[in-house]
Amino acid sequence: GPDAPVNEVIPAVYGRLGVAPARIVLATLEDAVAATERPNMPGVSEGWPNWKIPLPTTLEGIVEGGGASRVIGSLASSRRPPETP
Repeated sequence: GPDAPVNEVIPAVYGRLGVAPARIVLATLEDAVAATERPNMPGVSEGWPNWKIPLPTTLEGIVEGGGASRVIGSLASSRRPPETP
């Protein structure tokens, strides 16, 4: 719902991505730490710090925060092996 906490929405979205019929599904560290500033704004070549925005936490913070584990768990529990043609 519109009032759902971000720390619940992000793993839920990755759970839905996990059932997509794609051979590759990627997760971002920005999502794992619920970063609000996003790198690589498409279509902007000047004035936006593309690829220069640091994550809002350290590596230790990523591990201890649990967001990465929730995203990985959501993807792993929902992934199906791709069908071979």
